Amino acid sequence: MILFHIRFAFDVVYNSFTVITVLYMGYFSILFPQFFTTNKFLWFSATWPNYNFGAVRDMLVFIISVDRAISSYFPIAHRVHRDSFSNTWIALFLIICSLFDILILIGICRFNFEFPDKCNDMQCPVGMCYAKYWLKYEEMICLLIAITSGLLAARLFIWNHFYRKGTKITKVHI
Repeated sequence: MILFHIRFAFDVVYNSFTVITVLYMGYFSILFPQFFTTNKFLWFSATWPNYNFGAVRDMLVFIISVDRAISSYFPIAHRVHRDSFSNTWIALFLIICSLFDILILIGICRFNFEFPDKCNDMQCPVGMCYAKYWLKYEEMICLLIAITSGLLAARLFIWNHFYRKGTKITKVHI
């Protein structure tokens, strides 16, 4: 259950940061059109955490959906072995995912602070290479979340329509 609370906190931080970033960039782009071309580091600093938080949040959602699917298909094994995958290990994995994003940005996409002059969207500070990677990552992680959610929905459908023997749900079924 703690993973749901962590996800909620991530959602609050991520969405708040997105709103602040959009307002900040919009305000300065309208009032001071040359602001981001002269202060490119601020442009990057405003957009990069948004990409990074989004990637970590999506991975957390995927982990939660896999956890729920495994707990529905293998309830006893999940209950016995879930403690071996503590939330600390999951948090460490999410930090490694965040560091992997930095590796992609700097190592593979060869990030530098040379942005196009006429570019006004959030893809410019990170470059097209990383923006394409991030979009592909989003597509893949959302597909995996949909698959695991579909597996969970199928399992719950089978439970509700074929194995309904009593009205009480026991711990073994959960």
